Amino acid sequence: MGYHFKDKEDTDWLGQGRLSDTLIVKQYQNYYFINFKERDQWVLRLIKQNASGSLEFMSIDIQDDSRRKEILRKISRKMTVKQFDSNDYTFYQINPTPDQLMALIKDGFLQE
Repeated sequence: MGYHFKDKEDTDWLGQGRLSDTLIVKQYQNYYFINFKERDQWVLRLIKQNASGSLEFMSIDIQDDSRRKEILRKISRKMTVKQFDSNDYTFYQINPTPDQLMALIKDGFLQE
């Protein structure tokens, strides 16, 4: 039991979580913050509940090269961004405070 989803190109990027002691769900305002542990890293997923009750998965879309550079530049002004290369993929890690995370949402970095 848990959840599973894929990105716009039908790729699974750590897009699942199973009920366990390493799956944590917190709710604030109309957002659900889903945290799960993958190996030695904590991964955050953000779900927004609309007034109609429907749910939207929100993320920072950095799939386009030029957009990625601009977004990472803007975020790095606010907090540390770490880059990890694994096999053929590059991952980016941030560790925002709760206030910084809400600012990222408010400033439109996390989108549907």
